[in-house]
Amino acid sequence: MDIATKDGIAIKNVALTPEDWVDYYEYVNLLFYESVRGLLKGLYSTAQDSYRRARGKFDGKGFQDKTYYALGYYEAYKLGLALYTAKALSIASDVELFTLTINSISPLATLYDSNMAGVGDLNIETASIIAIALYSDLPYRLQPSIAIGGAGAGVTGIAIGYIISALIAIGIVWGVIRWLRRL
Repeated sequence: MDIATKDGIAIKNVALTPEDWVDYYEYVNLLFYESVRGLLKGLYSTAQDSYRRARGKFDGKGFQDKTYYALGYYEAYKLGLALYTAKALSIASDVELFTLTINSISPLATLYDSNMAGVGDLNIETASIIAIALYSDLPYRLQPSIAIGGAGAGVTGIAIGYIISALIAIGIVWGVIRWLRRL
């Protein structure tokens, strides 16, 4: 990765290569994505294992993964992914924990420090995943795919519904932000 700085702004260039991503397990977001993918494919043990690996990086305030050590800040969207996945796996204690942790960040921002103080702005991606995780019942709908034990047409329909719902939520949040900027 090349990093250049101009007027105090870091510009990062990441070149994609055909090499395997061998350290994906060091990134909490990728483990949560793997967990949700496992649920969608009916691979419940994979979903649980990936969730446990990600959950093991939670220190009570946020996730200390490879990105945390590089930035020195927690990433709020990872709490949204954790909450979403905990709901999908019906882990009630973690649903409560991650909800409380998200609500402790003040002001809510893309990054936050160990004092739960938001750093910088809130980007649309972070706002969207947190809104979906907090206020949507989409994660709970993953459960039927586990019961049928496979990735049939029903699971594909559910996945498409999730994607459409997420895009609608992103559009709504983006519209609200644009409206607020005009005030």
